Amino acid sequence: MRGDIAMHLHREVLSLPVFSGACQGFLKAVAMNTDPVFCAPGEYIIHTADVIHGIYYVSSGSLEILKDATVVAILGLFAVSLSVSTLCNVHVYLMCTVRYLLISKFTP
Repeated sequence: MRGDIAMHLHREVLSLPVFSGACQGFLKAVAMNTDPVFCAPGEYIIHTADVIHGIYYVSSGSLEILKDATVVAILGLFAVSLSVSTLCNVHVYLMCTVRYLLISKFTP
C-alpha cells in the first residue's frame, strides 16, 4: 500500500523518459526512496565542486545554473544524475520543489 501511494505522489517523476521501460518493482522502489525538498528563491542546492550522490528532479519552479557568477542556463523540469564534482552552482530562481533520489540506496 505504501508503495502504491508513493508511486501516485511521484507519478510525474516516474513518467520521465529516464524511467521508460522500467519494471513496476523498480519504479515502486524509486518512488519510495524519493524525498521532496522545498527550496526558496536565493538558496543554493548545489555548489561548485560539490560531489553529487543522487538524482535531482525539479517538479515545479526553476533554477539558475551559475558559472563564475554568470547565469548560463535557467532550468525548469530536469534531471541531473551525476556522482562527480560539479562545475557550476545551482541557485533557486523561483520557489521550487525538488525531488531527490539518493543513488546509494540502489547500489551495493
